[in-house]
Amino acid sequence: MKKIFYALLALCGIGFSIFMIYRGKQQPHSPLVFFAPPEPPYKHYVAGEGLIESLDENTYIGTPFPELISNVYVESGQKVKKGDPLFKLDTRQLKASLCTEEAKLAAAQNRLARTTLTFSYYEKLQNKSAVSLKEYSEAYYAKIQAAENVGIALANIQEIQTHITRSTICAPSNGIILQQNTRVGEIANLNPFNNIPLMIFGNTSKVQLQVNIAEEDAWRVTSGAAATAYVRGNSDIVIPLTFDSIEPLIIQKVQLTGSDVERVDTRVLQIVYTFDKSPYPIYVGQLLDVYLEAKPSKNL
Repeated sequence: MKKIFYALLALCGIGFSIFMIYRGKQQPHSPLVFFAPPEPPYKHYVAGEGLIESLDENTYIGTPFPELISNVYVESGQKVKKGDPLFKLDTRQLKASLCTEEAKLAAAQNRLARTTLTFSYYEKLQNKSAVSLKEYSEAYYAKIQAAENVGIALANIQEIQTHITRSTICAPSNGIILQQNTRVGEIANLNPFNNIPLMIFGNTSKVQLQVNIAEEDAWRVTSGAAATAYVRGNSDIVIPLTFDSIEPLIIQKVQLTGSDVERVDTRVLQIVYTFDKSPYPIYVGQLLDVYLEAKPSKNL
């Protein structure tokens, strides 16, 4: 029985080895490709990646001073017009200061009225020698000081009223709220190390595409060069671009991770193109593959 068992075990091992050899020689099935990679539309070209931005770049909405947020009037994706309120800062402290300054103004005005009246008595005297020069000077300068105090109180009131007006943050132009990170009860902070903006605003009636071209290909690019963009994941969506400008400074490429401090060693030339996004299912912040018509390489 042992001999039969060992023989069967050996046969099973041989059969398993043959099966694995056969299985290993089989070619894996090629994955289905729903959208082929884009083909360069130009004989001579350079390729780069383009970041979609709102017209004139995205605007990071700021705050004039740190304060609690008391009201938020908009949400992500909402269209706004120039001057529409976006959010409001708490104005209770400012209103309390305004009441204090208004009381100071009333006191200063009363003081001015008294000193003016007192000085008017000296002015009406037929015989100026009836009072000493010291008393006359003191009355005169008391009137001047009272008038200055009224002016200071008025300036303080105007300053506080300006702060109250600035506490309501409004849209700088017509556009859309691209991102909303503002919540009632949070502090609208001026911390420069905080990389999360309160709101991101932009005009998307027309968008711009910031194209990064590697510095070794920068010499091949000409101003006004034709360019075509392709949507990643669907090369059937082809977008013709309109040249806008070249930023004449080679910079370090910023990794698109949401932080402006993460960098790589690659240096790039940035070229700006524009196009109308309404016919395309794309969004601000999306990356596109871009081909630019360029001078031929020396190797060609």
